[in-house]
Amino acid sequence: MIKTIKLKLLLIFLLFSSITSIIGIACLNFFYEREERFHIVNLLNSINLNTAILHYYEQYYINYESKDIAYHLSHNSKYIRRHQRLIRSIESEIRFLSQNGPIYSTQFATRLDSVIAELKAYNKTFKKLIDNIEKRGLRIYGLEGEMTKQMTLLNQYTRHFPKEKLLTIERDEHAYKLRQEKQYLYDIEKSIIDIKQNLSGSQPIRKEINGVLDKYFTATSNLVMLDSIIGYDHESGLNGTLLQHNNQISFLIEKLNQENDLLNDKLKKEYNIILFGVILFGTILSLVLSFIFSHVVTDPLLKMTSYIDNIIKNNFELTTPGLHMRANDEIGALGKIINYMVKKIQVNMVQAREYLHQIEAKNVTLIQSEMNFRSTFDQAAVGIAHVGFQGNWIKLNHKLAETVQYKHSELLQLSPDDITNINDRNIDQENIQKLLERKIKNYSVEKRWTSKLGYTVWVDITVSLKYDAAGEPEYFIWVVQDISSRKRAEEDLMYKNKELDTFVYKVSHDLKGPISSLKGLCHISIVDCKDLGSLKYFKEIEKTTNRLNEIILNLIELTRLKDGQIAYSKIDIEDVTNTCLGSLLHLAEYKFPKVNIFNNLKKDFYCDVRFVSTIIQNLLENSIKYSKGNDDSFINISIEDKKNEIALTIEDNGIGIDKEFHNKIFDMFFRATQQSEGTGLGLYIVKNALEKLGGTIEVKSEEGTGSIFHLHFPNNRETKSGV
Repeated sequence: MIKTIKLKLLLIFLLFSSITSIIGIACLNFFYEREERFHIVNLLNSINLNTAILHYYEQYYINYESKDIAYHLSHNSKYIRRHQRLIRSIESEIRFLSQNGPIYSTQFATRLDSVIAELKAYNKTFKKLIDNIEKRGLRIYGLEGEMTKQMTLLNQYTRHFPKEKLLTIERDEHAYKLRQEKQYLYDIEKSIIDIKQNLSGSQPIRKEINGVLDKYFTATSNLVMLDSIIGYDHESGLNGTLLQHNNQISFLIEKLNQENDLLNDKLKKEYNIILFGVILFGTILSLVLSFIFSHVVTDPLLKMTSYIDNIIKNNFELTTPGLHMRANDEIGALGKIINYMVKKIQVNMVQAREYLHQIEAKNVTLIQSEMNFRSTFDQAAVGIAHVGFQGNWIKLNHKLAETVQYKHSELLQLSPDDITNINDRNIDQENIQKLLERKIKNYSVEKRWTSKLGYTVWVDITVSLKYDAAGEPEYFIWVVQDISSRKRAEEDLMYKNKELDTFVYKVSHDLKGPISSLKGLCHISIVDCKDLGSLKYFKEIEKTTNRLNEIILNLIELTRLKDGQIAYSKIDIEDVTNTCLGSLLHLAEYKFPKVNIFNNLKKDFYCDVRFVSTIIQNLLENSIKYSKGNDDSFINISIEDKKNEIALTIEDNGIGIDKEFHNKIFDMFFRATQQSEGTGLGLYIVKNALEKLGGTIEVKSEEGTGSIFHLHFPNNRETKSGV
C-alpha cells in the first residue's frame, strides 16, 4: 500500500508524462511533415517562377539579341549565360526535391522525373535553336552575310543584264525579311531566271554571273529553310517546340502543386483530429487529477487552513485545541509541524506581550527625554539652531532670536543669509565642504549679523552635523554665542596697543639722541681718564649705554615691523645672508664660527627683503654671541624649495637652550641663560616678522649641543612685485 504523497504524485506524474510524451511526439511528427510540405510548396513555386524567367530569357534572345550585329560579331550572349545558369538551378531544385523531400506517392516521383526529362529536352532544343540562329547570321555574317556578299558582286555586273531585275530581287529579299513568307523566295527565283535569260557579254562573263546568281539563290534558300526551322512565328519550328516544352513543364508543376495541396488538406484534417483528441484527453486527465489531488492534498490543506484561520481569530490563545490529522503521510507530518509552530507562536505571543509592556514603559521615558531636550533647546543660555542644506532655518530657539532682537516667528520667516553681513556670507564655504566630506567634525567661525534695529551683532558660530540612522547627513547644528562685548573689548585693546606702540616709538626716538650723546661722552672720558678706578666705571657705563642703545634700536625696529607694509620683490636669499654676516663684523669681541651656506634653491623667491634681512640677522647674531668659541664651532645655513614656500634652516653647535624654555624664548624680554647679554627682543622680533609674512618658525635645541631653527617663508610668486 502506498503511504506517502510523494510516491503517489510521482506515479501520477510518470503516467501524465508518458501520455504527454506520446502526444508530443505525434504533434512534432505532424508539424515536421507540415513544414516539409511547406518546403515542397516553396520549391515548386520557385521552379515555376524560374521556368517563366527561362521563357523570358529565351524570347529576349530570339527576338532581340539574335538580331543585334554585336552578338554575331562576338557570339557572346549574357542572356544565354543566364538561361543556362537558370536551367542548372531548376535541375538542382528538382533533384533536391526528389532526393531529400518526402515523397508521398509514386505519381509524385514520376512527375518530378518527367519535369527533369522535359527540362533536358527543352535545353537540347534551345541549343539547336542557338546553332541555327548563328548559321543564319545577320547582315555580313552567316547566310545573310553570304547573300549580302553575292548581291554586292551582282551590282558590279549590272551592265550585262537589266538593273530593274536586281532591284526587284533586293525588294523581294527585304520583304521576306519583314514578313517571313516563302512566296518571296519564288519571286526571287523567277527574277534570277529572267536575269539569266537576258544576260549579255562574253561567255566567261555570263558563266561568272550565273555562278554568283546560283550562290545567292542557294544562300537565300538555306536562310528560308533555317527561318522555318527556327520558327519566328512562335508556333512552328524550334521556337514552337520550346513553347511546348515550357507548357509541359508548367503543366507538370501545376499537377505537383495540386497533389501537394491534396496532401496538405489531408494533413489538416489529421491535425484537427489530433487536436480534438488532445483537448478531450486533457479534459479527462484534468478531472481525474482534480479528484486525486482533492482526495490526497486539497481536503487536508483545507482542514489546515480552517484551523489556522481559527487560531488567528482567537489571537493564538493557549486554550485553542490542536489540529488532528488522520493521514499517515507528508500531510500528516505537516499537520504535526503546524501544531508545533502554533504552540511556539502561542508561547512567543506571551513573551511579545511582555516585551510590548516594556517598550511602552521605555516610550514613556523617551517622551520624557524628548520633553527635557526641548526644554533645554528652548531655555539654553546660547542660541541653538538647526539649519538645512539649502540655507534655511529648520528650527531655532528663542535665545538666538533675542540675539538679533527678532521675534521667534519673525526670524523663522528669514534665512541666515538675510541677517548676515554680505562680506561674511561665504567665508566658511571651505569648512562646510570639509564637514560634509567628514574631514572635520566641527568648526567655529565669527560673523557679523544685522539686528532688527540695524546695528551689527558679532556672533561666534560653532557648526556640526546631525546624521540620520543610516549615517547620512541630515542638517547642520549651530551653536551661536553673542561676542559683541568681546569684540568691542578687542577693539579697545587694539586701540590702546596702537597708542602704546606710538608711545614706545616716540620715546625710543626721543631717547636715541641723549643715548648717542652719552655714548660719545663715555668714549671721550675713557680716552682722557688716567685714573684706573674711574676708567673702570666709565667702561661699565659705556657697556650699559650700548645695551640701552641696542634695546632702543630693537624697539624702533619692532614698531616698524608692526606698522610697516609688506613690499614683495625678487630676493637672492644667499646675497641677503652674506650681507647680514657682513653687518655683524662689529661683534669683534666674539670669535666667529665657520659659516657654511648650502643653497639648493632652483626657483625665484618673492618676499619683503627688509623683513627677511631682519629675521636672518637676528638669528645669526644669536648663533655668533652664544657660540662656544671653539675651533670646531660652525653655523650651517640650508636653503631649499618646498611647495609654495622656501625652507631656511640655521644650525649651530653653540651652548644650546634648555628644553623647558623652548616655549618662552619667543616672548618679549625673555633671556634663557645667565650668560645672555642681549636685550631679550631678538627672537621676539623674528617671530613677529615671520607672522607678518605668513611664515612659521620651529626650534630644536638641547643645552650644551647647539640649536636648529627651521623657518618657512611663503613664496608669493603670483604677486611678483609690488605691495
